[in-house]
Amino acid sequence: SYPLGDSFRMFGNCYLLQCNNLNVVIIADSGVEKKSSISDELIKIYEEYGKINYLFTCLLSFPEVLNFGLLHYSFCFSFLALARENKKTSMERKSITLGVYDLVEICAQIEICTIVPYAHGHLNRLDQERRRTKELSILLEKRSIQTEVLNWSFGEKIRL
Repeated sequence: SYPLGDSFRMFGNCYLLQCNNLNVVIIADSGVEKKSSISDELIKIYEEYGKINYLFTCLLSFPEVLNFGLLHYSFCFSFLALARENKKTSMERKSITLGVYDLVEICAQIEICTIVPYAHGHLNRLDQERRRTKELSILLEKRSIQTEVLNWSFGEKIRL
């Protein structure tokens, strides 16, 4: 059961930009929820438009409700819902982002040329971003998945 009930939907954000024969997908706060997953939407995009040249996404996992990076989210829930979620382990809670492991799984299913990490919050998350970028690259290589993970920093430009 989800904290706000089974009818609650968290749509997140998913944008497909097409320019110069490139498919660029930007996702934010989009992971698994009660009735679907952003992975389902990425598969639909792939089936309709072909390979995804660039996927801009957060590499960190953010469990619903109890998220130490976004503590103010907790004010949206009743104390009963918070107590119930607190009893779960982090592996039992669904993430509002795909995270590294779900990204590997979707890259194994569809052709994603380049993952561009972004939306990792304030500057003290930079080390986490670098660790997750390296972890994702290693996991993709172990599975012989050809997706590149772009290693870039705040303020750098990307030419598509």
